[in-house]
Amino acid sequence: PRLLGIAALMIGGIALADWQIGLAVSLGALYILPMMLAAVWLRPKGIVALAALCAVLRFLFDQAGSPLETSLRFCFALFAYLISGLFVGALIRNRRLTLERLDEQKRLIEVEEQLKALVESSPAGIVVVDHLGKVVAANDAANQIFGFDQNQRLEGASIQEHLPLLADALRCTAEPFRTGAQCQGRLRT
Repeated sequence: PRLLGIAALMIGGIALADWQIGLAVSLGALYILPMMLAAVWLRPKGIVALAALCAVLRFLFDQAGSPLETSLRFCFALFAYLISGLFVGALIRNRRLTLERLDEQKRLIEVEEQLKALVESSPAGIVVVDHLGKVVAANDAANQIFGFDQNQRLEGASIQEHLPLLADALRCTAEPFRTGAQCQGRLRT
């Protein structure tokens, strides 16, 4: 909101200066600065309205010419103000979205680390298996249950060797599923 007030003051100042100078010199190009400043807060509809206002002010203090020349100057000014405002508005929106995505990724990483710590510290054996029956992840408790020492891990092994019932269930369904089950496994020999 403060930037909008500054932009309004700038527009008023440019219009006043343009009126004082008269028709000898046009200050119409200066309206781009408050357009870009206001675009930080305005939505696209507000940018269109402000661009139209700046184009009208430029038209009022511009030197007279033929109707075609005056119309073209108005249209070009409107287009320049509009494009500059929309461009800055898009840049600001993209920046905000990028910052939001970065914050979300940071939160997801934190949650993932917390979940990993929880799984690793669990006394219950936890095994994650992909759709082909290959062990993707297993905590230390699961490795101990299946007889793996610290140098060997369950990851990468086929679940068929250790939990044939779960492997059969994976083959019976085409859709991925989640399950929590107590199974009696076979110790690795």
